[in-house]
Amino acid sequence: MADGDLQQFKEIRFRYSSKAAYLVAIVVAIVVCQASLGLLELVTGDDVSPSARVLVQISLLVPLVSLAPWLSRSHPMKRTQLVISPEGILRPLRADDRPLPWPWVARIILETPGPRSLTRRVFVVFRDDLDDEDRSKVVKMNNGSGTIMSVDMRLLVDEDTGATLSNAALLDLMNAYCRRFSPSPAPEEPEDAKAYSSAAWTGLD
Repeated sequence: MADGDLQQFKEIRFRYSSKAAYLVAIVVAIVVCQASLGLLELVTGDDVSPSARVLVQISLLVPLVSLAPWLSRSHPMKRTQLVISPEGILRPLRADDRPLPWPWVARIILETPGPRSLTRRVFVVFRDDLDDEDRSKVVKMNNGSGTIMSVDMRLLVDEDTGATLSNAALLDLMNAYCRRFSPSPAPEEPEDAKAYSSAAWTGLD
């Protein structure tokens, strides 16, 4: 993105993709299966045989997972989950929420993956010197988990285009917006210039 071309810096809204419905269905199916097996063992008073476990899992997993296409059609993921705009970054909790301004951001980094990590999340680190009111806004939008916002793009898509974005691409996008819409630091004056400022100079040596 060219910093001088403001038309390239538009508001981009992300929502959950249809893959999220499948993921929810699978998680619900696993939880229901485990609960049903525990209930069956409680009723029978004995360990359930491996063959019975397989039958219970199949009888529950198949219909529950098959509900995912119906869920994605009848209850589409329309709620906005993330907004990147010239005003800042926003995770909407309410309709009247305002973005957290880019000047509040100290840095944006890509998570260093651990041995069990399958992806690298983006961490938005907010400044330590925010006043109490601004800090509380950051913490609230981050669901009370501090001033480091974690974003994972695996289940998010662009609301307008339906396109997906990798976490590395989101990092580049956020950094471009942050550079463009955060004030440039004031240049430091050399020591000589500070010593001989116009206010201090008298012309009498």
